[in-house]
Amino acid sequence: MGASYPRARDRRRRSHRGLMEGRARAVRYAAAHRNGAPARTRRCTATCARGRVRPAPCRVACCVLPPSSRPPWRSWPLAAPAAATTGGAVAPRQASAPAPQAPTPLTPGPATTTTAPSLALRAAPAGRLLARLARGTRVTVECQRNGPLATTAAGATRVWARVRTATGRRGYVSDGYLATRTSALVAPYCGIGAAGPDPAVAGQGRCGPVSPFALIPPFADARQFVTAVAPAAQASRDTYGVPPSVTLAQAVLETGGGKVAALANNFFGMKAQSVAASTWRWEDLAGGCVFKKTWEVRAGRSATEIAAFRAYPTLEASVLDHGRRLATNPAYAAAFQHADDPVRFLREIARRYATDPAYADKLLDLRRRYALAQYD
Repeated sequence: MGASYPRARDRRRRSHRGLMEGRARAVRYAAAHRNGAPARTRRCTATCARGRVRPAPCRVACCVLPPSSRPPWRSWPLAAPAAATTGGAVAPRQASAPAPQAPTPLTPGPATTTTAPSLALRAAPAGRLLARLARGTRVTVECQRNGPLATTAAGATRVWARVRTATGRRGYVSDGYLATRTSALVAPYCGIGAAGPDPAVAGQGRCGPVSPFALIPPFADARQFVTAVAPAAQASRDTYGVPPSVTLAQAVLETGGGKVAALANNFFGMKAQSVAASTWRWEDLAGGCVFKKTWEVRAGRSATEIAAFRAYPTLEASVLDHGRRLATNPAYAAAFQHADDPVRFLREIARRYATDPAYADKLLDLRRRYALAQYD
C-alpha cells in the first residue's frame, strides 16, 4: 500500500512537468507568431472543462500549429466562450480586400436572466413593478430601447428590454441582467418600424438591428488594418484635407485595430442623426443605419446605451464619409486651420468628436505606436 504513494507522487510530477512544458511551448509559439513566423490552423474539437482553469462551457474555433514542423510540437486549441458572438481567433486575412460576408439574419431567441436573484419585471423602463423573476428564468426578448440609467452587475446601462416569459407575461427588465452578451441588438428597437430608406427623401430613413450590406470580416491585426486603410486615408486628405495619420489613428481606435466596425462597415463610429420620430439621416456615402449598443460618457457618467450608426457598402466609403464630415461640419472648422500640423489638428478634432475625455491622448498614443506619421 505504501508503494502507491511514490507512484502517485511521480504521476503528479509528470503531470505538472507536462503542464509547464505546455506553457513554455505556448509562450514560444506566441513569441514566434508576434515576430511574424507563419502559423497554420486546422479544424479540431476539444473540451475546455479540464485542466487548472475553472470548468466553463466553450467552443473551439481552431487549433493553431506553431511555426515549426518538427516534432514534438503539439496543436493548441484556441477557444471562445460559448456565449460569444464571434468564432474566436481566425487565420490572418489578406490586407487588401477581405471577402464580404452576408449580414446575419436577426433571429431573436431566448435569453437567460442572470446575476439578479430576484429580477424586477416592470410595466415600463424603471416603471411600476409587475412581478419578480427568479434567477435563470427563460424569457424571449421582443424589443430593446433606451431608458433611465440602471446599475447592474454588468455595469451601468441605459438599455432596457421588453421580454415575454414562458407564461406569456410581458414587461421591461434592465438589459444588464440578460445573458445576451453582445453589442448587437437581439431584437428590434421598440416602437420603430421596419428598416429602410425614406422613399421621399434620399439619405435618410429607419435604422434596423442588422446591416443592409455584406460585412467586411475583421482584420488579423492592427498593422494589417492600417495597411488596408492607408490608401483611402490619403484619398481623404487629397479630397478633404484631413491628415492621414489622424484618419488612421481614429480608425484603429474606433475599431479596436480593425476588429469591430459597428456591425456596419463603419470604421469611425459615425452615427446617423435623428431628424424626426423614427427617422435618421445617414447621407449619400452610407446606405442605411444600424442600431448597436455602445459606451457613452454623459455628465461624467459612463454607461451603455443604444445608438444609430451609419452603414457603408465599402471600407473606402466609410473613410471618405469621415473626411467629409470633418470638412463640412462647422464644429471642426478650427482644426483645418492647422492641417499642416497633424498633432494640433488631432487635438482640435478630439474636442468635439467623442465624449471620452481621454480621446486625444489615446489617438496620439496610437499615432506613435504604429508610426502613422509616415502616411502624412
